[in-house]
Amino acid sequence: MNRGQLKTKVIAESKRANLSGVIDEFIDDAESVVNDRFGLELSTSADSDINDVLRYHWLLYFYPAMRRVNEFEQDWDTAIRYDELWIKTANRMNSTNLEANEWVNPKIAIWSEAEVAAAEDA
Repeated sequence: MNRGQLKTKVIAESKRANLSGVIDEFIDDAESVVNDRFGLELSTSADSDINDVLRYHWLLYFYPAMRRVNEFEQDWDTAIRYDELWIKTANRMNSTNLEANEWVNPKIAIWSEAEVAAAEDA
């Protein structure tokens, strides 16, 4: 999944077409959350931009972006739900070397192309 696909997914999931003016800020915030949690320096700005976390573990971007959408809409209960999903997902992972795909938790590995496609279709 690239940044543009993530934006489309967030807008579709939120059922809010009015987000086009602020969606980039929500994705930037999500990226900051990922960077802070895992000690990374990921950066995406163009819709075609992609990195290994966004490609293989896109939920790490999706949940904080959805939290921000719901904070923006002042739907606090749903924002909390997405924050809890983020925490649960992030706690299952830890990267010692993202570029080499070395994950501390053996359950977290780079997905096959079929697994990526199945997750994107979900």
